[in-house]
Amino acid sequence: MYLDDITREQLISIYRGRYPEIPSGYLDKHRILEQLATQDKEQLLAWLEAVLIAVDSFQLETLFGDFAREHFVRPLSPGQVLEAIHRFRQDSLAGKYYAPFEMNSKNYNYVPPQTEAWFDELSTWLGRACELAEDGEKEAALEGLSILIELIETMHDKEIVFAHDASEWMIISKYDYRAVYEQLLKGG
Repeated sequence: MYLDDITREQLISIYRGRYPEIPSGYLDKHRILEQLATQDKEQLLAWLEAVLIAVDSFQLETLFGDFAREHFVRPLSPGQVLEAIHRFRQDSLAGKYYAPFEMNSKNYNYVPPQTEAWFDELSTWLGRACELAEDGEKEAALEGLSILIELIETMHDKEIVFAHDASEWMIISKYDYRAVYEQLLKGG
């Protein structure tokens, strides 16, 4: 089965184990891995593409975040990180990520793509600021974290993002960025 033969909805259904032609008992991880081991590279890439389409941004970060950072994200100097954080703040305050919609009982849990994008980018820059702290670039880290935490704390008041339940739970970070920030404020 190739991606061209099925719709996105079918891919999502397959991924979540609800495709009617595949009884849930057949979605055993070990059996799937055994079968994947017998597939050729083209088929494996097709299935990987299906997974990448089916997963949400949080699952994608969990699965491939470290891999992507290691292989695709070029090293940035402390000045470049701060420049990017300042640009992100400017874009945030200018409403680039704000996407209001008429909320009702059927769509109140909807999170606009702009809001997801904001949290994705915020997560990236929080991680980069914490990495600066790890690398001894404490002044740059403190400046970056100050800006980002201010954005977090004012995201609703300043109409930065729009979603019923948008809050810090949407941030994906391997760092306790608030603890790093507090440590930097204490001079550590």
